[in-house]
Amino acid sequence: MSIKVLALDVYGTLLPVVDFKRELRPRKGLYKLLARCKNRGTEVFAASDEFPEKVRLDLDEYGVRKECFSRFIKIWGNPKDFSPILQISNIAPGELFVVGDSDSDILGAKRIGAKYFKVPRYFNKEDNFDLNKIRLRFK
Repeated sequence: MSIKVLALDVYGTLLPVVDFKRELRPRKGLYKLLARCKNRGTEVFAASDEFPEKVRLDLDEYGVRKECFSRFIKIWGNPKDFSPILQISNIAPGELFVVGDSDSDILGAKRIGAKYFKVPRYFNKEDNFDLNKIRLRFK
């Protein structure tokens, strides 16, 4: 089954968990990953346990264009409940790919039958993880 929606956790995955001085950049490979999704027609959701308005502001402060995302959605629970994405997008669980840094992200994806990838938590300059290296199965 091909991926129709990519749900990206924001804090700790795309943006650093703590960066009060805004010294860090969005995680390496973000723009290439977003471009791959756009080229394949895959929707990208910013899926966070923070309110969408705050997510938009923080992404803007880091220079990430909000237009890169199809939707901003607040995901509740522990583990996180990604089922609203299935309903909004009218997709099967196997067509959703979740990328997150916490057990709550991954357990939530597993619980509904979505594909998933756990990234190391992003919190310092030494982080070298490249989001573009995540293998997504597009058709």
